[in-house]
Amino acid sequence: TGNDRHWQPMESSNANGFYSRQSHVVPHIGYKARPLVLKAFKTVVDPEYNYREEGLLVIERLQNLSRNPNQQAAVSFYDNKLFVRGLIEGNIYHLFSSLHTYEAHANFVNGLDMADHDGVLQAWREKVRHDLVRPTTVIQRWGRDMINSYSGIRSNPGPITLAARDFQAFARVMPHSEFPSGSACLCKAYQEFVDAFVSHYYNAETLGPLKFRCGDKFVNGLPIPENDPRIGIEGCDIFNITIFIETMSELSSQCSNSRLWGGMHFTASTSAGESLCTGIGQLAFERARSLRNNSNAYEAGYRVGDPRPICV
Repeated sequence: TGNDRHWQPMESSNANGFYSRQSHVVPHIGYKARPLVLKAFKTVVDPEYNYREEGLLVIERLQNLSRNPNQQAAVSFYDNKLFVRGLIEGNIYHLFSSLHTYEAHANFVNGLDMADHDGVLQAWREKVRHDLVRPTTVIQRWGRDMINSYSGIRSNPGPITLAARDFQAFARVMPHSEFPSGSACLCKAYQEFVDAFVSHYYNAETLGPLKFRCGDKFVNGLPIPENDPRIGIEGCDIFNITIFIETMSELSSQCSNSRLWGGMHFTASTSAGESLCTGIGQLAFERARSLRNNSNAYEAGYRVGDPRPICV
């Protein structure tokens, strides 16, 4: 009928003839795992979606994305939080190279990990409590209704006219319920933590500007030349598009919007995710700062470009 409210396992394929059916990934963690910095979990109200209206909005967004390579690149990039973290971690070295020691970076990564950890627990707790269905399930249940949207093929995205039962989001729809957006939650936590860190230690308002060229090879979040022998990673598979990010707030906003552009979420999910993780980054920063305990090792330590330390 297309009116199912609760999350439904979807069939997925590797495009080479292998098919599998989803199970909800780690549904227990929001209730069983112990947070590192959170004192109490938040809740968000049920969005009370009108699924017909929201489904049509998803189709329209993907129709627009099909014509917009910049949105395609952003969806591809933000879909993998290791790429996002790599961009952040590489650029704090790059932009604050005279100040950011190896020891400070260990503290930075530890704090970012705490924000990541508790953001996941917070988002998952609400995902399981609400247990809401994904856009792909809703739209595919419309069966033979004809829609104009993303083709399902990244190399030739369309838009094209197809039956609703053949609808696909631009990125893989992860095996867990739709509301709230975990990505929006995590990117908000990253933004808060990073801005607090660079403000306190480096007297900077934010980390930026940042840029990421899809198709380039990257090591530690920074591009390397084509003839560089290091393997690196490719940040996203939409080639020759550069993502520009002026501030961490813009990174958080792009990250949230990418989940709507790509068709993985309905409208209310991203703002709910941001609301849930507001405060987590600041708590993670305060815990990371307490671990430094006024040690001068963080100021006198190893910096990028220094002679390699000699072990005695």
